[in-house]
Amino acid sequence: MTLQQPQWNLTDQQYRSNFDVYVKVRGYHIADLYGYEVPSNSTQEIDHARFCVIWEKWDGPEGAFHWSAHHTPVADYQGIYNQRIAEGYRPVRISGHTVLGNVFLASIWEKSTRSDRDAQWGIPYGELYSKINELRSNGQRIVDVSVYPGPANDTKCALIWENSDGRDWAVMESLATAYQHDFESLTGEGYRPIRVFGHRRSNPGGQPDTHRFISLWEREDGALWVPLYARHGVTHLTVASEVPLKRMAGYRMRALGGFNAAIKPDILARFCPVWERREKHPVISNLVRRFMVKYDVPGLSVAVAKDGQILYAQGFGYANKASLEIVNNSSLFRIASASKPITATAVMKLASEGVLSPADLVFGSMGWLNGFNASLDPNFKEITVRHLLEHSCGGWANDNNDPMYVNPSFTHKQLISWVLANRPLQNKPGKKFAYSNFGYCLLGRIIERATGKPYDTYARGSILGLCGITDMYIAGNTVAERRVGEVTYYDQAGGNPYGIPVKRMDSHGGWLGTATDLVKFMSKLPDLLDASWLDYMAKPSGVPGSDGYALGWRNYNGSIFHNGDLAGTNSYVARAADGYCLAVLINTRKKDSADPDNVEKNSLVGLGHLLWSIRDQVDVWN
Repeated sequence: MTLQQPQWNLTDQQYRSNFDVYVKVRGYHIADLYGYEVPSNSTQEIDHARFCVIWEKWDGPEGAFHWSAHHTPVADYQGIYNQRIAEGYRPVRISGHTVLGNVFLASIWEKSTRSDRDAQWGIPYGELYSKINELRSNGQRIVDVSVYPGPANDTKCALIWENSDGRDWAVMESLATAYQHDFESLTGEGYRPIRVFGHRRSNPGGQPDTHRFISLWEREDGALWVPLYARHGVTHLTVASEVPLKRMAGYRMRALGGFNAAIKPDILARFCPVWERREKHPVISNLVRRFMVKYDVPGLSVAVAKDGQILYAQGFGYANKASLEIVNNSSLFRIASASKPITATAVMKLASEGVLSPADLVFGSMGWLNGFNASLDPNFKEITVRHLLEHSCGGWANDNNDPMYVNPSFTHKQLISWVLANRPLQNKPGKKFAYSNFGYCLLGRIIERATGKPYDTYARGSILGLCGITDMYIAGNTVAERRVGEVTYYDQAGGNPYGIPVKRMDSHGGWLGTATDLVKFMSKLPDLLDASWLDYMAKPSGVPGSDGYALGWRNYNGSIFHNGDLAGTNSYVARAADGYCLAVLINTRKKDSADPDNVEKNSLVGLGHLLWSIRDQVDVWN
């Protein structure tokens, strides 16, 4: 279950101190944040700000790209907003609070390349629904709504919106006395509350102020509902008593909704917590469905395991669009560069057995591949096995001139000879990271030299076989070479899935397997390698530009992962720091080489978000 810690009634200094502990030290991110007003004990004047927050621990790297501010004067916020947008951030939450006539905003941001996310604050309450209707008519949906007292005892609103993804949504205002009835009515129609805010509405003509609630709702297919529990207008004592009970029952707090209705004599802070019991089937089905629609994915397979047990395995969509063959748990996919961890593990196993060493030379008279002429560049003879594992050999990068895509009819031996005769290095080995498919091709040949067996034979027998995997193979190049049960590939970026030398890519990107196979492999890593070698393989190299890359994996805070990208397929595999192993495979690829980090334009980036969202959003696996 994802680690989470809700807190409330924090002073400014307490919030800052806790931010340092949870975010800077423990690596949490902020899932929810509100500011609200409270009275001083002596005068009962509402003259202090308090903050409630939900700290949440994410395993994946996406959690690192967040920014927040809890107490920004509204006069300064437009400048901060413009700055964050220019830096590539997009708003996630905005809420307001007013202290002695001064308005402040609290906000959460995430790093995102999507350009359709926008926000507005300071909206007069009377104009809220006209703004909402305008956005709906423009094909957008509200993703966040909040209300807060303005400087003149009026009510202001803040909204965040983005392009609609097809989900139905609603914003509802209710009197305090009618909220429960409205809640039951909307839940009966299949809606679920996302955010609930309480506020005081000043009424004209001297009529008494009233408590009101405004809430944001979304509707999902009934079969995909996530069980929920929601409260409105409760005190911090109620929240405190329910947190441990809900946590034991597998619930996670989605929103806390702190406010002060400020109608005497009741001027205590109140809360509107929304809890979800995030079970695997509805959560994963919803996430996968949205991903497949967004990236026009024909077929997808996902699997999750922990401690050697398969917790979830499911196929979605079509293995072949023409025949309408569906994806199932036995569907075989090209896994592309998710093959590299298999190769790295094979090298580590041989090293642990004393057959070779990461410090061994690759070329030259003392190198494993000493039969090749390496005289073109004297730096060739300085390359070690470790340099290949960590992509620091000094060249042969997977750019537009990737050696693995030239001379497709060449054998491995012919290709290596050609590269050594025509492609000098750009840097001395060990000095700079440059992701190299060719480097992992060389590792495959070293494995063959060290074992006397073909690469795939050794990997199947001494790595995959020990994991209980019997149906992983090196993929074929053409349609005619498709294996029984293998999906058909569809590329959206103009590539030809059946016009690339996949068989020659064996040790860097040639494996064929199921999502279940991959999580079996990752689950068995501690059985394949003892702790010292596993730690050695997973430790980031520290080579300039390596961005957490270790030896066959990237490492983010103890979670190791790798993705794969070939014409017609994307793959993503991970072993989270807490031992959960995940794999997601698709039989298409959406790619913009000019903007490769843009999640809207690249299915590989989106696939990483999907995988880590599955890990971070599912709390109940049984």
